[in-house]
Amino acid sequence: MFCPSCGSEERQASQFCRACGTDLRAVHMGLERPDSITASAESAREEIGRAVAERDSPDGRRAHNGAFRPQRPARGREVS
Repeated sequence: MFCPSCGSEERQASQFCRACGTDLRAVHMGLERPDSITASAESAREEIGRAVAERDSPDGRRAHNGAFRPQRPARGREVS
């Protein structure tokens, strides 16, 4: 965790920043109980990750309209 005032890293769960003395209790509470926006962003990130994982197959090809096609290089670029 980082102090919101001075940016120093706090590795231990202390009540105050060792560098500047800022009260870190609000930061601790925010990390323990994220607000609805943060929870929504985490949920969206997980859903996007699942969708990407489902889209990509293990052999490096991508699903397209239910059929698998090999990936083609961009136009004008050669495959090495």
